[in-house]
Amino acid sequence: MLQYSKKVNMKLDRSDLRILDELQRDGALTNTELARRIGLSPSPCLARVKLLEQSGVIQCYVTLASAAALGRRASGFTTVRE
Repeated sequence: MLQYSKKVNMKLDRSDLRILDELQRDGALTNTELARRIGLSPSPCLARVKLLEQSGVIQCYVTLASAAALGRRASGFTTVRE
């Protein structure tokens, strides 16, 4: 089940934007690797990621499965809104 955080307006700096860019490319990055890629030490990097999550900038992490690898010929998508 997806869990959405409370939305808070937050001013993003260059490091925040780099974190978002890297996580959008690979949401499974370890904090250590993410910190290395953006040029921060792991502790401040993790603090920034947690703040992005708590503020609602990062809403969730997803895994995309390959239909072909699963032997499926078609994919379907559903959107549910309240």
